[in-house]
Amino acid sequence: MRRCVVLSLPRFAAVLAALPFFAVACSSGATVPGTAAMQSSGLSPAAKTCKAGKLYVSSYKLNYVAVYCTKGHNQPPIGKITEGISGPEGANVDNKGNLYVTNTTANTVTEYAPGSVKPSFTYSSGLGDPAGVATDKQRNVYITSLRPASLKVFPQGSNTPSLTISDLPYPIDVALDASGDVFVTTYTAGYKSGEIIEYSAGSTNGTNLGIVTHEPGGIALDKAADIVTADQGLPGVLVFPQGKTKSKKIFAQNAIDPDPVRFEKDERRVYVGDAIGNAVYVYDYPSGTLVDTITDGIDGPNGIALDPAPPL
Repeated sequence: MRRCVVLSLPRFAAVLAALPFFAVACSSGATVPGTAAMQSSGLSPAAKTCKAGKLYVSSYKLNYVAVYCTKGHNQPPIGKITEGISGPEGANVDNKGNLYVTNTTANTVTEYAPGSVKPSFTYSSGLGDPAGVATDKQRNVYITSLRPASLKVFPQGSNTPSLTISDLPYPIDVALDASGDVFVTTYTAGYKSGEIIEYSAGSTNGTNLGIVTHEPGGIALDKAADIVTADQGLPGVLVFPQGKTKSKKIFAQNAIDPDPVRFEKDERRVYVGDAIGNAVYVYDYPSGTLVDTITDGIDGPNGIALDPAPPL
């Protein structure tokens, strides 16, 4: 079945209302697998054999998080997570393998212990349309919300924020470096472009890095502290050296709407979700060469997480 979807939905519905026009694209439906593992919530026994690692993909339009072994080529899912999931978007994994998923229609972020498909904790205080999520070395949980626009920091397992940043116009995704500094992709106040704001660890005073994108998307930092961020309006993924405002590389320009960006632990590969193309593209890094495309069980991939995650 073919369907027409508004570009960059669902997280940009509020943005689109403020714009004089918006683009509409048609995409084919996702290939939903018929394996036993995908017929009900849970993981197949194959999950124990994912020695290279696992990939989690938030499919907004299918309302579940699909789970894959990272080893393979266009491999089918080995299971899915549905409990606690409601309009899943952002996703991330901490240094202990806990998975975090933002649920835009429930205004929550659900945390899952390694290998579990049932939430171990739910964050909700002050969240509205949560979009991005990340963790630091101490597993504090950083969550961007679109309504009201903010970044909140929760101690793991606590529903009381320890820090709130509210000077962000429309924050999309969040990432941290080894020093605990926080990087947030956001629209500008007039929604005319995207920008990246950096906050020192524990601070609510941000610094605009001077990086300009057409439409802000996912963000990750590599081990050299280069900023790797999706530009949904380009479209493509840009790599900015630390302290620079001009990208040194652009890749993923085959994607229609690149959004989430996440690295494997060794950073030899980077995964990019195409929210309109209904695919997750895998690229060699830093060359940016496309090495795999995953489509099975994916529709509206607005969030990606990899376990194990790269060290901070």
